Amino acid sequence: MFKKLIVAIVCLATILLCAFVSNRPVFEKFSSEFIVYLSKNSSNANFINSSKLNYPFISNRFGECFTSYDNEIDIQSIIDEFSAQLVFCESTDYGESYYFYSKEIKYLQLINGNKVNLHIFVGKDKIKIGSPIIYDSY
Repeated sequence: MFKKLIVAIVCLATILLCAFVSNRPVFEKFSSEFIVYLSKNSSNANFINSSKLNYPFISNRFGECFTSYDNEIDIQSIIDEFSAQLVFCESTDYGESYYFYSKEIKYLQLINGNKVNLHIFVGKDKIKIGSPIIYDSY
């Protein structure tokens, strides 16, 4: 009986560890803090700030983003990390938006019939990276 209990505890711990390890932020290699999009896949989404530690415990995630100030991040390394392909670009008074698609990113947004799941905004004093797109302001 005791051996069965130990085996059950070990199996449960293994399942929980696998779930925790596989449930990580998309941009964990690039930032330790994120804004997580909840419940809706639109500009009306709810947002929550998250760290790597509490990220696995947030349910109903529909995307995430992070911000780098003073252009301290290597954009090309992010594009390379996900083998992302440029879909289209937009220019505004505030900066440039680059929309990419990667098979390696779980989130997805259709824009004008195009699959997009990596959005990089390069502004005057910051770079914002989101998936599938940046829903909060830049």
